[in-house]
Amino acid sequence: MSDLASDDGSQNADSVKTFSINVTFRPRAIEPASISRQLGLEPTWQWRAGERVRNPNGTLRPSIERESRWSLIASYYDRREDDLDVWNETDEELGPRLNDRLIQFLEPFLRESSFVREVVADSSAAWIALNLPGQFHFGFGIEPTTLSAIAGLGLEFCVEIFPDMAP
Repeated sequence: MSDLASDDGSQNADSVKTFSINVTFRPRAIEPASISRQLGLEPTWQWRAGERVRNPNGTLRPSIERESRWSLIASYYDRREDDLDVWNETDEELGPRLNDRLIQFLEPFLRESSFVREVVADSSAAWIALNLPGQFHFGFGIEPTTLSAIAGLGLEFCVEIFPDMAP
C-alpha cells in the first residue's frame, strides 16, 4: 500500500490527500484490544468506555468517553494537485482508483468476516466511510461486488464530502 499514509498528515508536501477510508466500531461488550488482535491491525483510535483519550496533538479530549471505540483510518495521496485532470479522475492511471483501494483496505475485515459481523452486532454503531476533500473534481464508481462485501459485513456505508476551502 505505497500510496497509503497515516492519518497524521505525514506525506510528501507535493501530495494532496485524494481521499481517506475509515472503519469504526463502537462495541458494547467486545474489548477494542481484542478487535485489534483478531484482525491483526493497529487502529488509528482505540479506547474503552470510561477512559480519557488524547488527541493526536497530545491534548486531552474534553470528557471521559461514554462508549468504546475502534477506528482504522487510511489516507490516500494519489497525485499532486497541479497534476489533476479535472475531466478524467477515474480512468487515468494516476487517478484515485477508489474501488481498488477500498477492496484492498477491506481485505483484513473480509478475511475475518464472521468476527467482524459479531463486532457489528455488538456495536451501537458500525460503519465504513469514504472521506472526500472538496478541492477538486472527483468522480468514482464502486463495483457491485465491493458494495456486496460491505453489506455482507453488516457495515453502514457513509460518504463525507468536505467543502472546498480554497480562496
